[in-house]
Amino acid sequence: MFDSSQIAEFVSARKPTAAAAAAGPRPPGLRFSVVMPSYGHVHFIRRSLMSVLNQNHPGTELIIIDGGSHDGTPAVLEEYGPEIAYWESEPDRGQSDALNKGFRHATGDVFGWLNSDDVYLPGAFAHVEALLLARPDVQVVYGDWYTIDVEDRITERFLSMSPSRGRLITEGFFCNAQAMFWRRSLHEQLGDFDLRLHYTMDYDLMLRMMAKAPARAFLRTPRPLGCFRVYRGQKTGGWNDKVAEEHRLIAQGAGTAWKYAPSGRLLRQFFRGTRVAEHLWRGRVDYLWARLTSRLHTPPG
Repeated sequence: MFDSSQIAEFVSARKPTAAAAAAGPRPPGLRFSVVMPSYGHVHFIRRSLMSVLNQNHPGTELIIIDGGSHDGTPAVLEEYGPEIAYWESEPDRGQSDALNKGFRHATGDVFGWLNSDDVYLPGAFAHVEALLLARPDVQVVYGDWYTIDVEDRITERFLSMSPSRGRLITEGFFCNAQAMFWRRSLHEQLGDFDLRLHYTMDYDLMLRMMAKAPARAFLRTPRPLGCFRVYRGQKTGGWNDKVAEEHRLIAQGAGTAWKYAPSGRLLRQFFRGTRVAEHLWRGRVDYLWARLTSRLHTPPG
């Protein structure tokens, strides 16, 4: 639906709002609040900012919590200060702390979380707004997403899956935080992010959402909504002992430690099978083949 050149052009500079103004008065809609935690991303944060501001969605509230970067990030934030609802740059206790600070300032109808090296795709806010206005029963809208490199080139398209708490617990994510939006009313039921979590607060967020809202309150759209940037040296670099430790901590608090039992592992295989079926149904044989060949060529650990 999008190509690399469209993404690069969208995040390269501020787009004028004249076209939107010329279209005439806009009927009342939903206000978006986006919280952007940041630290040491001066090479990327301008593009992340553009992906929010260039939505040109009336009433958008961009909130940036920077952890005291010394790489020039504050200067970028000052440059765009008039278009940022709130920003600060001071030491914090990690990304979960930054998210807590940010969402305390959020006043919109719809919430989003965008890391300062990731980007939203063109028209994402308008698309999500239309779905939420048409479906008052829906609490969360999420879509497909791309991975991109440091030059905004698409490296892969990932499909969001149908919502399932069992899948989330045993087999993993069915969506990506950078391609997900949720109503303020749901967020107010969730409580703060756990400051002990430094890698898995997105997984914990989704798990708490599914504990408060039924699967039917989650709406999947096949439209890509955001991009997750992958590059050498990033904080989120795959599975490690600290990530595994945090998952066990979450499981203990959520009462889902049963996933580590034999029955949980068996259920995981069931949901993995449904994931394969969904990819086949949506025509992504290429994705499945790439994953299979990757496993076949990976030497045993």
